[in-house]
Amino acid sequence: MKQNLTFEEDNYNYLDKNSYQQHVQEINRLTQMINSNMFLDKAELYYKKGMNLFVIKNHEEAVQSFNKATNIDKNHAEAYFQKGQIFRTFLKDPKAAVNELDEAIRINPKYVEAYNCRGYALMDLHKYEDAAESFDKIIRINQENNRICPYSILEQLYFCDGYQGKASALQELGRWEEVLEIYNHLIKQKPNYEHHHHDKAKALLFLNRIEEALDSINKALIIQPDNPLFLFTKGQAVALSRNRKATEEFFNQSLQQKSKFFDSASTYLEYGLAMDILGDKVEAIRNFDLAIQDSPDYYQAYYRKGLILISLGEKMKALDCFNKAIKINPDYIEAYNAKGLMLSELGQNWEAIKCYNKVIKMNPNDAHAYNNKGWFLSQEGDYESGLECINHSLEINPKIAHTHHSKGFALSALGRQKEAIECYNKAIELDNQLICAHSDKGMSYLLLKEYSLAIECFDKALSFDANYTQAQKGKIQAEKLLF
Repeated sequence: MKQNLTFEEDNYNYLDKNSYQQHVQEINRLTQMINSNMFLDKAELYYKKGMNLFVIKNHEEAVQSFNKATNIDKNHAEAYFQKGQIFRTFLKDPKAAVNELDEAIRINPKYVEAYNCRGYALMDLHKYEDAAESFDKIIRINQENNRICPYSILEQLYFCDGYQGKASALQELGRWEEVLEIYNHLIKQKPNYEHHHHDKAKALLFLNRIEEALDSINKALIIQPDNPLFLFTKGQAVALSRNRKATEEFFNQSLQQKSKFFDSASTYLEYGLAMDILGDKVEAIRNFDLAIQDSPDYYQAYYRKGLILISLGEKMKALDCFNKAIKINPDYIEAYNAKGLMLSELGQNWEAIKCYNKVIKMNPNDAHAYNNKGWFLSQEGDYESGLECINHSLEINPKIAHTHHSKGFALSALGRQKEAIECYNKAIELDNQLICAHSDKGMSYLLLKEYSLAIECFDKALSFDANYTQAQKGKIQAEKLLF
């Protein structure tokens, strides 16, 4: 253990100095007991030591202590569970977390807390279908054991019902009808819980059922009228109803009302997003500027302004916005991603790659960043390195159509056309309207001298976009060679 453990006061330390020292003393006492060889159940001693190390936020050594517990007692479910929690929440290693939680579940197949943590770790890995199944397992276990959500607020904090996690996973999969079913079920159980009404409204918005969404968000606001999240969701819903007058009235009223829950800068940001929904990009930018004027360090407003500027073709101005957002918040992943794409649009692929390196350093499980880095490496002719990045992206999330297309492109450039076609087929299976996959598949068939198949692919691409240049040229070339 680290020598001279000392208390460090910070905003996240919920222990006072005396409590901290008590845990350190307990760690020392447990260490002495372990070293004395007088106690038979050393696994439990290591487990208790690990728990105390965890409480004082010494996470790496806590894992080491839990490892010793499970090395001695391979059926110590709680030690595996605690390792899983630490790996996911504090050490940011969801893959290791899943491995530990699987062991806890092996020992105790009804360990709902382990299934819950496992579900969120799988979501961190973008394995949303597996995550949904993990949360669904909690629901089934609770039903089999007649476990219902307790009435006590304190008990509710520790109760895993599985529904909220499953809804989150299904949202990522775009299965909004199923998400809606979950919130309808939860509202029947707790009709006065405002967040369920709000989340139901969000699902209804994605299903384009705007009037129902407004009804649901109004129910949430009746229970909690000043919740800024609810108010902004209502603003989004009003904008999606395409009623500009009602949208302007809503946000102007919000700006006039002084609220202790949110400032005017946040309202201007949401106002800008609403104007973008209504197609008024100039007014959207004006509101983002007002948000920045009100709060000069509002990096999200710079980011949103940059996105609008891209759609207006103002690439350099957009890049300036992303740079300002990053200067204010050097850990703002979204801005690095947007900056990378903007730099590539400006022909600066190597600078774009630097952005994705930053993203990967901050989030090693960002599949999109690995894919984008791999794509731009391929664009610069480094196909082997590009392929390595793309394969890593697919290990993280194998269900992104564009990543399979990127792999196909790199393989085709390396002369491996049959493998490239397999990748394009996978991309098309995931997204049948991915034009570049159909067109590049045609190019691979063209190189294999399979001209009829090439023409079929080009025709498919052109059915989605009759002006897709590569497919037009490819089809002309294939027809000349065929006839």
